[in-house]
Amino acid sequence: MPLTVAAWNVRDAFSEAYPTVNVLSEFRQLNPDVAVISEAYAEGKTTLVDGVLEAFDAQGYHVTDVPYNDDDGREDRHNMIVLARKEFVASTAPIRLATRTAVALTLRHPDTKREIDLYGVHLDDRHEERRLGQATTLLADVDPNTPTVIAGKFNALDRTDPDARKLRMVAPLTKLLPSKDPAPGGRRSPIFPRRFGSLAQRLTEMADGGTMAVFDEAGFTDADSQHLPTKGRFHLDRILLSDGLKIQNGTFHSKTVNGFDNSLISATVRPF
Repeated sequence: MPLTVAAWNVRDAFSEAYPTVNVLSEFRQLNPDVAVISEAYAEGKTTLVDGVLEAFDAQGYHVTDVPYNDDDGREDRHNMIVLARKEFVASTAPIRLATRTAVALTLRHPDTKREIDLYGVHLDDRHEERRLGQATTLLADVDPNTPTVIAGKFNALDRTDPDARKLRMVAPLTKLLPSKDPAPGGRRSPIFPRRFGSLAQRLTEMADGGTMAVFDEAGFTDADSQHLPTKGRFHLDRILLSDGLKIQNGTFHSKTVNGFDNSLISATVRPF
């Protein structure tokens, strides 16, 4: 049961302001069996641009969408959609991870009847404590007897990453910066770069390494052994594999698409 899995943070691509056609074109070329697409919805929107769902349906995909429902009062921020070949989908279910919602799918090969579980995630980008809670809740739902893939945006670096080490050194300095995010539609301060301070603190917390250590301890390995950067110079998007799954040689890809600041990643995986 070789399975091609993709993950891509498209940052509001399915909205009037972004090149939706480019996203659809990339998926037609890649033709994955499963794809986790985070930030698919424009912020604050509860529907996709006309024609998107119909286009994926025409390609043979079952589409599952979930709101993130952050606990800051801003529900339906971005949302995530997970695509899966209709003939593979045995079940789908939302999984509440404290302040975020993930998607759980059971995929069953129509011929062999072998099953693989897949979780689509977008872990919190604000606090390491939130990510740790989400990771722990997610792993408690994983069946250790079923080969499992966890894919999406993790917003966390490995503790041994050289960039993570540098970020941890400057973390105390970032806490001195004003860090209040503007409210939705609110006016940004022309004097203090509060948004900059917030982003700097979020990035240094991503360097803590605790979240990825939880997945490591649970026996998950990254399909990308090189930890290629997926946003800027940081490795934030991942496809994790449990024991019992391995990547086919040479099938991991990280692709930069014009107009997007997040890379499209994909890998073909199969049971041992």
